[in-house]
Amino acid sequence: MKRILFLLLSAVFVVTLVCMSGCSEGEVVSSTPEESEISAVETKKLKIGSYNIANGREIYWDFKVLADDIVKNELDIVGIQEVDQFCNRSKNSDTMELLKQYTGMQYYAFFKCIDYDGGEYGTAILSKYPILETKEIELNDGSQVERRLLTYAKIDVEGKEINFFNTHLTIKSDSIRADEFKIVAETVKDKNNCILVGDFNVDAYEEFEVLKPLSYINNPETDFITHPEGDRKIDNICYSSEFKLVEDCYGIYQMYHSDHVLLYAEFEY
Repeated sequence: MKRILFLLLSAVFVVTLVCMSGCSEGEVVSSTPEESEISAVETKKLKIGSYNIANGREIYWDFKVLADDIVKNELDIVGIQEVDQFCNRSKNSDTMELLKQYTGMQYYAFFKCIDYDGGEYGTAILSKYPILETKEIELNDGSQVERRLLTYAKIDVEGKEINFFNTHLTIKSDSIRADEFKIVAETVKDKNNCILVGDFNVDAYEEFEVLKPLSYINNPETDFITHPEGDRKIDNICYSSEFKLVEDCYGIYQMYHSDHVLLYAEFEY
């Protein structure tokens, strides 16, 4: 009788251990696919350019040449400096409308800096994506003949609003340019999804420190010469922390269709 009782108790003990072991294993491997699935965040890319086109004079105002530079680099948004609109010297061309047609980029904004030679001269933003809002910020007190502006476009990039800025700072005075930098820095600080491009007319990279926390692709490590005639590194693309620079997808496009070369950068966001 004792032997039978012992065997029964042993059997119960073994069954209990097996059940406990089975439950333990089940906790590890029995999760459903829905419970174990990790939501992946979709990463998108955006390619940006900054291009001082010198009003088109280097290519005798054949704006298809400049448009081809933009298309070949598959740019999504470009900040453009030294743009003529209906000026006599550039054959009375509607420069931005031509660039729109030749690139297929349907949205642009032109910002006048000065009346010039029967037309207007200034900067522009050309975009593959809709421009929702524009603004211009004065960078000097009006003492210069040419207005220096920080221009802005809020751009809808597939449902994400990008704060895009373009500028062309003065070359005439270090002190005036320092004041311009301060206004730029004050305007772009704390802006999310921010990209700032332009011809800053300075290759002393320490002047860009005022723009932090923005990073910039033309820096002492990369050192891109964007104005070959003067061997200068004066154009830049700056960006906020929401953007990650794609490795080996930034630099200069050396076609010399202007006195500047096209500066470009691709970002993930």
